[in-house]
Amino acid sequence: MARPRAVWLALPLLLASVRCGGGAPGPVPPSLPERMAQALPGLSSLPVPVVPARHVSARQFELLDLPPVVQSTGGVAHAPGQVVLDPAATPDGLAWAVFALHGFPPDHAIHPTDFGVASDTGCWVAFSDFGTGAWRFSFEAGSGGDPHEDGAQLISPAHVHYVALLAAAPSPPTTTVTRLEVSTSDDLPLAPVVVLNVPPQLVDGFPAAFSALGSSPGTGTIESVTFHWGDGTPDDVALDPTQVVTHTYATAGAKSLRLTVRNDRLLSDAAQAQVLVAPAMRDLLLVYDADSPDDLDLAGYYASPVTGRAVDPAYVLGIHPTEAADPEQITRGNYELTIRDPIKAFIDAGGFKDTLKYILLCKGIPHKIPGLDQGDGWKSTFSSVDSELTLLYADGTYVHEG
Repeated sequence: MARPRAVWLALPLLLASVRCGGGAPGPVPPSLPERMAQALPGLSSLPVPVVPARHVSARQFELLDLPPVVQSTGGVAHAPGQVVLDPAATPDGLAWAVFALHGFPPDHAIHPTDFGVASDTGCWVAFSDFGTGAWRFSFEAGSGGDPHEDGAQLISPAHVHYVALLAAAPSPPTTTVTRLEVSTSDDLPLAPVVVLNVPPQLVDGFPAAFSALGSSPGTGTIESVTFHWGDGTPDDVALDPTQVVTHTYATAGAKSLRLTVRNDRLLSDAAQAQVLVAPAMRDLLLVYDADSPDDLDLAGYYASPVTGRAVDPAYVLGIHPTEAADPEQITRGNYELTIRDPIKAFIDAGGFKDTLKYILLCKGIPHKIPGLDQGDGWKSTFSSVDSELTLLYADGTYVHEG
């Protein structure tokens, strides 16, 4: 004998029994579906999911693998493949969770045809009926399911089918649901599968390259690739997953990066990653000879976050030292004019004086200041560029003689 079964359609001021699967329906308080209809959100307010449900087969989908799109205040514990409803933990004695299947074609030619649910104690199931604008309720005892005779009207204008699981106090104390499958009349178009490529190291102030390379379009072609950076800056949109998108994080710290890929069937997939942006080096000034290509390359290598010390670009200075006949030497006058004074002006303009600890000179900067050896450290006029720069902010009590 078929199990007892009752189905209710929740409409304003109307409660009607529409079908019995066999035998007489059990005694159910007439007010319960009405209470549930009042507790669930209105169909027009339901969010559109981003991540598609898992395929059991081409026409069968398991909805419990993904979190609910909306749920009651308290009373819901979800893990992939399972949801536990505890009505005693809610303010109104009703625990509920709404799951979704999206990606139906706009013409509704493909629609839900059947559902299956398995629970330890039996539970209430509600379907989004956009034909009537109300939830359609059914009680499933343990393991059950039934065909939809009008599945096309169970799809929202945004091409989503919603199924709610509900449990009411006082009995049973908790309900554990381990299966919630929806079957469709034909193969649903496949959503894209996103792949997010993130650089191995991120440093604030440095541009970094991101891409969706490896993402697949599903059914159709990829229409947009959207990067949400999680730092308050505008999203960047690429038209092709192979396109490299650069972004510079202005501050260090943890950022929530999200990539969404959408195809021309309006189906999408998203990937999210918590990335850590390291602080750039800002206690060192890197100085190079701007007239030397080799020195420019050396400065870039040392300042790079990949090959060097991740020196903030604002702390890299190119100067034009006037060399003597020997490229390792520079006269004192030219040292002051083309090395000392530009470095001091750069530090003052950047406000680095109180935070800078080191000045690093690249190979192209002369390091000898020729002069006379008077046999006295106080009277000799020769020096080195490095030692002279240690006196960049001297108080003036030391006066060079000669």
